[in-house]
Amino acid sequence: MFLNFDTSKEYYFDLLAILCEKYPNDNIENDAGVKEHLLQSKLTDVFCRSFPVSKDKSEKATRQNNRFISGKSIIENRSGSVVSKFLHHFTDADEASMDGYVYHLNAIFGAVGGYAVPANSYC
Repeated sequence: MFLNFDTSKEYYFDLLAILCEKYPNDNIENDAGVKEHLLQSKLTDVFCRSFPVSKDKSEKATRQNNRFISGKSIIENRSGSVVSKFLHHFTDADEASMDGYVYHLNAIFGAVGGYAVPANSYC
């Protein structure tokens, strides 16, 4: 699903949108570090977005200070360091909140990365 069936686009999960939906009372979007480093794109309730393929045709594992992680990186189980780098930008969250954020994102990406999609080669 996220492996570039449309070769003009790359598909990404929005870590910030995922956390804001799960923890609406935390006002994550008002965190000073989030405002400074992670709000280059408007926050929406859409968890998966696409971006045009870069001009050099290289695959980018992340975008916008690790706010967006590629679907391919998740399928290849390469999300742990991205989640850590993303959460590094948070400045106002306490340790218990950060633990919850890490747990939630890792649970989602573990489930997505481990999901088996049956393929059928009939034409």
